[in-house]
Amino acid sequence: MILISGCSWSNPNFKTDYHPEMKHDYPKWYDYIQTDEEVVSIGVSGQSNHSIIDRALQQVLVNPDITQVVVALTEWARFNFMKQEIHPNLLALKDWIATKKRKTKREELMVEHIESWIQHHNKFIKLDDLKPRHYIPYTVEQILLKIKTLQEICKAKGIKLQVFQMIWPLHDQGDAAEIGLDVIIKNELFQQMYTESNDNFLNFPFFRSLGGNCVESLLKSRDDYNELVISEVDHHPNGNGHMWIGEWFNEQVGLH
Repeated sequence: MILISGCSWSNPNFKTDYHPEMKHDYPKWYDYIQTDEEVVSIGVSGQSNHSIIDRALQQVLVNPDITQVVVALTEWARFNFMKQEIHPNLLALKDWIATKKRKTKREELMVEHIESWIQHHNKFIKLDDLKPRHYIPYTVEQILLKIKTLQEICKAKGIKLQVFQMIWPLHDQGDAAEIGLDVIIKNELFQQMYTESNDNFLNFPFFRSLGGNCVESLLKSRDDYNELVISEVDHHPNGNGHMWIGEWFNEQVGLH
């Protein structure tokens, strides 16, 4: 069995908040993996990388049928707290949109959507009190540790592993990207991953400024980008987008 773990881009039950009337029963990217094995995704919308990797780790430890694990990483600023997935970048994104003199339809809808999520998060932790220098080092260090732990456990169990960056890892609003990259570069586990050639990582080192990339950026660089996403206000991949991601994955692992 091939296990997939990720965020909304890997959620088999994905629904868009912007278009509740839409159905999304088209094949997802992992359905295009060229294999005779069963493919099961445990992706959940809004998950942090901490939860994405932990859920994969748990399944690896309890499910003897798993032969391969594929982890599609999400934004690195997210973290979990008391079973809640916290997205600190929502504040920076809200402030960035507020500074724009002319807002797109998508940005106007996003403000309302972001505000509702901020109010939800504030029930558990005050986002206004969070500073990138406080939480970014924590999230980055933990993610790298979890990736390395999953890699070692899969190796010990003879399970094939692929890890790749699905969406933009650290947004440029605020200080998050600069702080995160500084922590990553100095991290011993990252340095080990960087110097050792490993087939486990498909678009490593994940961050464009370090020489890596993410699927979201590759998607956006295409001339037919608008035909690969749900709508002008929701940039999750549609059926065509998922097919493109599936083909990209197959190419990366040599299945074409």
